Amino acid sequence: EKGVAFPTVVSLNGCAGNFSPLSDDDTTVRAGDLVKIELGVHVDGYMGICGTSFVCGGGDARTDATAAKEAAAAAAGADKAGK
Repeated sequence: EKGVAFPTVVSLNGCAGNFSPLSDDDTTVRAGDLVKIELGVHVDGYMGICGTSFVCGGGDARTDATAAKEAAAAAAGADKAGK
């Protein structure tokens, strides 16, 4: 069995984590913002939570979508730890 173990959250700047905006939130990510993306999955009763942080518009030119993809890939491999 596989599924979501922790909602995907995006937190900005001084918010340490676990921020889930309401549908009417008008927060905008701007260049220079510190962005933290976290998500979690469960596979066969084991769960893994992972995340990544980056500066939006930073020198490595990673986009929000790239960071989300990397976090999802890290979570997908979390079930392999210790095996």
